[in-house]
Amino acid sequence: MAANEIPLRIRIGVTGHRSYHDADGLARSVKATLRSRIFELFDPPPPAGLATPLSFTVLTSLAEGADRLVATEVMEFPDSEITAVLPYAADEYQESFTTPEAQKDFWAWLDRAGKSVILRPGVTKASESGIRKAAYEAAGRFVVDNCDLLIALWDGREAQGRGGTAEIVAYARSKNRPLVIVSTLDPENVRIERGNGLSGRALERVAYFNGFPLPEATIRTYVDNLYRALFENREGGKIPETVRSWIRERLLPWYARASMIAKQNQKMYNRAGLAVYALTPLAVAAVAIGILVHGWSFGAFLIEFVLLMAVYIIIRIAGRRKVHDRWIETRFLTENLRAAVFLFSCGSEPSGFVFPPLARTVLRDDEWIQRLFDEIMRRAGRPAGCPQIDVKDHAEFIRIRWVGKQIEFHEKKKVKAGKISGSLEIIGQGVFLAAIVAAASHIALRLMGYQGLSAWLENPAAFLAVVLPAVGAAVGGIRSHREYSRLEKRSRSMEAVLKDLDQRYASVADADALKALLQETELLMLQETQDWLVLMKSVVIRAV
Repeated sequence: MAANEIPLRIRIGVTGHRSYHDADGLARSVKATLRSRIFELFDPPPPAGLATPLSFTVLTSLAEGADRLVATEVMEFPDSEITAVLPYAADEYQESFTTPEAQKDFWAWLDRAGKSVILRPGVTKASESGIRKAAYEAAGRFVVDNCDLLIALWDGREAQGRGGTAEIVAYARSKNRPLVIVSTLDPENVRIERGNGLSGRALERVAYFNGFPLPEATIRTYVDNLYRALFENREGGKIPETVRSWIRERLLPWYARASMIAKQNQKMYNRAGLAVYALTPLAVAAVAIGILVHGWSFGAFLIEFVLLMAVYIIIRIAGRRKVHDRWIETRFLTENLRAAVFLFSCGSEPSGFVFPPLARTVLRDDEWIQRLFDEIMRRAGRPAGCPQIDVKDHAEFIRIRWVGKQIEFHEKKKVKAGKISGSLEIIGQGVFLAAIVAAASHIALRLMGYQGLSAWLENPAAFLAVVLPAVGAAVGGIRSHREYSRLEKRSRSMEAVLKDLDQRYASVADADALKALLQETELLMLQETQDWLVLMKSVVIRAV
């Protein structure tokens, strides 16, 4: 994997029996599936030939048998890691293993785990059998709920008890989770079941992010400018140099890449929208001339055809390049990274942002953003040896460089969006009234019988009566395309909230209060951006 590529991390859940006959055959089938059949599980399938690195995290209870076998095979792939999902506390859970060697192996596996989750910490070996079985069931369900695909080493028989393999497989099917079922009776028998967990669109988005052509010199210049704006000032200079250097090397290059990708796609999207809304009324004007002016019909209809084809091609190219989606998605990633920069600057860590349930139906294919962010954080690590500085200095840095800059942004956005929205509304109303006048004039001219001047004015009046509604629709299309009115209201509301936040930073007294306020600020910033993402998802380029 190249150093400048971020992989799509796939979370692999495990369920299966503790005992079986052909461990080597099962291991070969698991490894072969992950090497050569993984893309069969993606729905929709990724584009052919997509060169995107994959990494694996295995979610496992580290039990004897299937859990450890699958973990062994997954960990042979580069950059893999383990998340241990324990039904109850490790000291108690080890007692469920049959031999001292199995217990020793359990602790060795647990030491390798990057993260551990204990679901029922109050359960002990002395607990009733039903309570322990409920803990095993909870662990199996947790694995299913938090994995992208489930590997089951299963003999195909009905469950022998609560939380057994058959029950967990049935639960995975009820959740429409992708499944790899390897028969413990015949390891060559591997069944693939697609489901909702692995998206080819997400893989394509990660590949696009990694492969977007940005010269290293351009990124370095962008990073230098970001660094100067953040830290080469009175308040930024108080952040420890070790932290500033770490941010410059580990976070700002990814921030720069995300921001530049977003800006370039935004430019393409805006230009495509303006072109469509400008060309469409011109096509209407051409056909009107062809109808009204004798002898010009062929040339006029040819121009109309060319203009409409141009509109069609622009819409198709913009759709194929996904400039709209790529703009708003990478902008959301940029805001996640911006929050991380400020949190790490103050000795805190980003909590990460998870799309709430109501937004997931709209943003199903956008969870790759959080995956990519998490992987960047994982690769970045944590700044070492961060010295403590005064809480007031941290608070001032956040006030001026984060909250203050966001207040400035929303003030400008509010004014600009409001002016443009108001201007377009006035223009639209003017065009609408002009269209009414043109239509009324055309009626009046007909009633006058086209005598003298009225005969000369007939065609211009008819032309305007036909074209002006199209111009008005184009003006309205531009206004809705950019969502000026809604964005003006959103920025007005955000400005008020941020000003209140600014005052609270001015009075922060201790480290705990600052940490809580940082977390609140992160949530506010990312919620606002997520709301914007949901809003803009519904805005697409359409012909008038």
